[in-house]
Amino acid sequence: MEIAASRSLANRELRNFGLILAIMFPLFFSGILPWLFSKSIPFWPLYLGGAILAMAVTLPKSMVPVHYLWMRIGLVLGYINTRIILGIVFFLVVWPIGLLARLVGKDFMRAKIDKSLDTYKEESENRAIETMKEPF
Repeated sequence: MEIAASRSLANRELRNFGLILAIMFPLFFSGILPWLFSKSIPFWPLYLGGAILAMAVTLPKSMVPVHYLWMRIGLVLGYINTRIILGIVFFLVVWPIGLLARLVGKDFMRAKIDKSLDTYKEESENRAIETMKEPF
């Protein structure tokens, strides 16, 4: 998404984005993180949240660069998280199943070469026409 595309966002969308950011930023940095790590409450996130709130309410179009940056960060994090999650799924689910199947001699795709066969073609079954009327 380019900045030009972000500029076509409606004021309402930008205002909603600004309001959510103005609430969540201070909540996270002045509330949740200090509580989790037993630290004192910093006030700079509250000031920044107030500035974002003022910008979102009075000049929603001023949120375009912030929205653009936020979407870019989201795209990068989504790209990284997708690879991490798919890697975890592969190594915790797919790989052990394949390893177990090899250990017990199962060949799901019939990939082993059988030199005694002339062809690997399998004839299909002729089904009755009634099975095609309502296939699902």
